[in-house]
Amino acid sequence: MSRAELEKEYGPGKFGDSDWDSTVHFASAHGEDWSLEAVQAAFVFLLLAGLLILAFAVFVLRRHRKDALKPLPLIATSVAAFSMAAAMVNRFALSILSLYAINSTQYYIVTMILAKIFEQVSLCILFFVFYAVIHSFKHRIVKKSTKALPITEYVHWLFIGIFAALIIVDWSWYIFYVDSVVHSEYAFFTRSAIWAKIDSALRIIFWLAAWEIVCWVCYLGIMASRSLCSMRIKMSMYFFIAGSGFFFAINFLFFVWDILSYQRLLNNEGYGSNGETTSGSSLSPTATKGAQAIQEILRFVFALGCFFGLTLCYWRFPEQESSFEDVEAAGINNRIIDRSGMKLREMDGSQTMNSLLGKNKDLPEADDANIVVEADGIDYTKDKAKQDSSIPEVDGSKGIAEADSLLIHETAG
Repeated sequence: MSRAELEKEYGPGKFGDSDWDSTVHFASAHGEDWSLEAVQAAFVFLLLAGLLILAFAVFVLRRHRKDALKPLPLIATSVAAFSMAAAMVNRFALSILSLYAINSTQYYIVTMILAKIFEQVSLCILFFVFYAVIHSFKHRIVKKSTKALPITEYVHWLFIGIFAALIIVDWSWYIFYVDSVVHSEYAFFTRSAIWAKIDSALRIIFWLAAWEIVCWVCYLGIMASRSLCSMRIKMSMYFFIAGSGFFFAINFLFFVWDILSYQRLLNNEGYGSNGETTSGSSLSPTATKGAQAIQEILRFVFALGCFFGLTLCYWRFPEQESSFEDVEAAGINNRIIDRSGMKLREMDGSQTMNSLLGKNKDLPEADDANIVVEADGIDYTKDKAKQDSSIPEVDGSKGIAEADSLLIHETAG
């Protein structure tokens, strides 16, 4: 039938009379097709279970190490995991409908809409999480304060706003596109082309933003390996690098998949409202299901690796460094040793060890096994009874003995 005849029968701009209440009959899959659909459903379910477990693990970490992990976005990480888990619930329901050929109304498409929005929201929140963790590591590892660091934070938060706006636009056009498919409207062709461009642009932007995150974590990883920070924060940084690598991989996966889908749309290829391949497609239904199964497997590996890397990063993240460790870093150049704590301390001649440590305790008793500590050049030992070559004993009521590499002070005879 021509378009004029279809519009005369169904109404202006329509090629059918389907509606949301129309019944959809899913084709029953057999043999290899059924196996490929079963693989998709299995990996969707495994990803759902893994995300729930990791979200619970992040919740436990927040409860037991709330003060130490305060700078990190643990709540946002849990929300991102639950959001992606919600997307997997909808995808799993859709897989079951297709796997067992269950008859349904057109409302089954709502599961596709919800899966798409939940997954995109999860990715947007993950961008926020990675930006927040990057800034936390910058404050811990990069000690030098520059004007570029605050500007970078503002730029990252601006990126989050742009991502959120693009997601809203993309989702709106997707709903328009799906609604025209459900109602058998010719507007479906125009709306699908516009939506495909918006969706592809969003995936490209996400992929480029993931590149920027990879560059940041590589820079921070190099800085951490060269700095004097603790091994614990270095291990946390290495886990964060692994998580960011998986995050880049999942964005690259979506980027490639959407670009290929858009290319097929330009060649009048794609899927109908029921998921079947339209005429003109160069891929058989079996090849299409195989490609979808590979995508689900890669999604499982990359998404779970991303959240697992973040969880390990939080687990190894150390508490805030104390002021004593800040003084230790400065004392390396001065070669001043605190014998009570066996750590380097910065001290000048006008300070006593007690005032540096902020304690009201006497100095520990020195014996001939201890290294003599350099002080301000005043000899406080006046014991005339001992004139041997051993180092004089100093009690807590006296000052610190002075010595150099050539002479041990002896009392005047």
